[in-house]
Amino acid sequence: MKGYEFQRTTSTAISPIIPDPPNVAMDKVTKGYFDKTAILTCSVTSLVPFNVQWYRDSKPLGSQLFYT
Repeated sequence: MKGYEFQRTTSTAISPIIPDPPNVAMDKVTKGYFDKTAILTCSVTSLVPFNVQWYRDSKPLGSQLFYT
C-alpha cells in the first residue's frame, strides 16, 4: 500500500487514516555574514510525501526538493 497508513475498522474492512498536516520546525533566526555561505535547516514530519522549497523575498532559491 505504498507505505501509507491504514486502520482496520472491521475484520474485513480498512479505511485510510487521514493524515495531520506536516509538522515543520526550524530556527526563527539564522545568523549569516555578508559574502559567506549560510546553512539553513528545517525538519519536516509527515505521513504523506511533501515538497520543500526555500524562498527569499518571495523568489525561490535553488530547486524544489521532493521527499517520500
